[in-house]
Amino acid sequence: NVTVVPITLSKNNSRVECTSTQAVAAENIKCTVTATKVDGSFVTEPSYASALSAGVISTSGERVAAEVSYSGLDGQYNVLFNMKRAGKARLYVRYQSTNGLDLIDETPQQIDIVAGDISVSASQLECFASDDATGSSSCTIYAFDEYQNPTGSADDAGAFELVASRANYPSVRSTGTVSFVSGTNQYRLSIDIRAAGNWQIEARYGASSAIATKAMITILPGPIALSNTHIDCGTNSVPAISKGRCLITAKDAYSNLIKPTPKLSKDFVGLVKYQPFSEHVKDDHRFNEVVVLDGSDGSGSDSTTMALMYDSPSLASILSVRVLYKSSSGLGSVPPGEFNVTVVPITLSKNNSRVECTSTQAVAAENIKCTVTATKVD
Repeated sequence: NVTVVPITLSKNNSRVECTSTQAVAAENIKCTVTATKVDGSFVTEPSYASALSAGVISTSGERVAAEVSYSGLDGQYNVLFNMKRAGKARLYVRYQSTNGLDLIDETPQQIDIVAGDISVSASQLECFASDDATGSSSCTIYAFDEYQNPTGSADDAGAFELVASRANYPSVRSTGTVSFVSGTNQYRLSIDIRAAGNWQIEARYGASSAIATKAMITILPGPIALSNTHIDCGTNSVPAISKGRCLITAKDAYSNLIKPTPKLSKDFVGLVKYQPFSEHVKDDHRFNEVVVLDGSDGSGSDSTTMALMYDSPSLASILSVRVLYKSSSGLGSVPPGEFNVTVVPITLSKNNSRVECTSTQAVAAENIKCTVTATKVD
């Protein structure tokens, strides 16, 4: 027969102590239970560790069970744990009493769990494109440690930069000051991208580490720059009684192509002046509308373009063609200015031309087809 001698702990003479009141997320935290019996002696049995129950509850919502082990010193039992979420952690240590589990300290030990260093794999990037290529795009970096705790300070701001990349274009880097939003984990940066199109934005922290998340933004062309916009009439001559065409290429101050729209085309007007060879053609000038063309009109263009369309006269003449642009400052001439286009007359040979009808008779209301074979004098 073996008599089991109970260990009766003195709640008043026992205590729980932690070596620190603050720890970084996931850092091991060590606390000590000094176990004293009611007779004033220390508990020295290693197995008594199993009679102690330690749990940690944090204001972050995280809960863990701590490990309790005998330290080898009389009455000293180690309590080890770690917390991964930032918050105020409270350690509760209970012992076996005649009434079940009871707290050693009614006031639990409190440890502040703080965020760790910035993690490039956990941090996030959010970007918003500027209105157009003339403005600055803005980005915000949300800094987190590896356990998704918001982290960072103003001292880290200088380590961040933005790099924008696009196929077949040189990279663009942010050059402005990085601002830290006090009381948050946010860093705000701006970047000036002058080439229109889709760009991928990457945030870097330190020498080469890149934030895992990347952002895509689309830069739109800026307002029309008349100095970069031009017309091309393609040829120095057009046949008489035909449609002439001058294509308009609109660009902004950074030479970005501006997609034509019906609204944009209304800001352009074509001025065609007739300079006749013959006194039978009077001096004249006409204002012509600029229209938007697409590939379906036979222009051969795959993308939408703007064009000045005009009617050439029936007689030989020289046309002076200009395109004007209406802006808030008034009318301006689109470079290179005036185009001189020669109207090549069509001289029909009466002797070699003929009219033929397929039939010499037709029923009333029946369609009749005849053909004119038009032959030039050459």
